[in-house]
Formats: sequence, C-alpha cells, structure tokens
Amino acid sequence: CALAALARAHLAASRNQEAVEVAKEAVRCAHESGDRPSQIVALQAFGDVSVKLGHPFDAIEAAKEAMDYARFEGLVVQEAAALGTLVDARLANAEPSEALRAAKEAHDRAKRLD
Repeated sequence: CALAALARAHLAASRNQEAVEVAKEAVRCAHESGDRPSQIVALQAFGDVSVKLGHPFDAIEAAKEAMDYARFEGLVVQEAAALGTLVDARLANAEPSEALRAAKEAHDRAKRLD
C-alpha cells in the first residue's frame, strides 16, 4: 500500500503529524477496499508509527487486528510481523510479560516457515 509506505517515510523524516495522518488514511482506504492484504499492510504501518511516536495502546490495537487478519488469511509472514509490532508495543506500554508471550508466539509462527 503506497500510503503505508508514505507514512513510514514521513516518520523517517521526523514529520510525525503527517505520518500519523497518512497512516490513518491508509487504514481507512484499505478497510474501504475490503482487500485483506492491504488492510494488514496499513494496520502494520499504523502500528509501527504509533509505537515509535509513543502511542503503544494504538499500536497494540492495530497489531492485534493485523495479526487476526493475517491469521485468518493464512499469511504467516505478515502474522509474525504483526506479532513483532505487538512485542514492541507491549514493551513500550511496560508490559514485559505480554511482550514475552507475543515474542514466543512470533517465534512459533516463524518456525512454521522453515
């Protein structure tokens, strides 16, 4: 999704407000399209932006939704990526035991790729 990439680029350029706005727009557009892979990419971008900007609760919600969609579609790589974002968000939210649980789950999913 081009908007997800643009959101990440804004974040890298320290244009934080633009990153949030574009990431939210990416999620909205992806949901309207009904295309699950696009929804996963957009939610993943929003989660990444949110955790990096100190909004772990938003990141947790986005990562969980991306993970659920990826799991439903059988997209193991995307599911593991969403779990990685969930780990980062849980750590940022001072939830180390939940982060560890998500990390173990991400590891288990990644092993399925071998």
